[in-house]
Amino acid sequence: MIVVMTDMRTKATSVAEILDGLKRDAVQAVKHLLEDRRLEAMPVDAAIRLGWMDEDGQAYGGNITKVSLDGERLHVQVQDKDLSCLLDERQFMPGCHIWLAQLKEAILHAPVTGRQTA
Repeated sequence: MIVVMTDMRTKATSVAEILDGLKRDAVQAVKHLLEDRRLEAMPVDAAIRLGWMDEDGQAYGGNITKVSLDGERLHVQVQDKDLSCLLDERQFMPGCHIWLAQLKEAILHAPVTGRQTA
């Protein structure tokens, strides 16, 4: 196990805990942005790639084509050449804060047309 010391007065924090915190913060940032703009869903035209695994451990990769907020849950629609998949925030893999930051920027800079409001 890799352990990172954050401060001499605090306990050691694992890399997994750090990634979980980054994921939680990034998901909340995207949710708040969608809520602030009163959006339930929005197509994504930016080339934002991500990877995911199914329940059997098979790895996939694709581009985000849509982001949506269903109640309290964030979802992304992902498309690769052969498969389309709707991922719930609980399925986002460690390191997702990287593409979530890109998604946030895409939402911030998206034109008003094509947005689906609540």
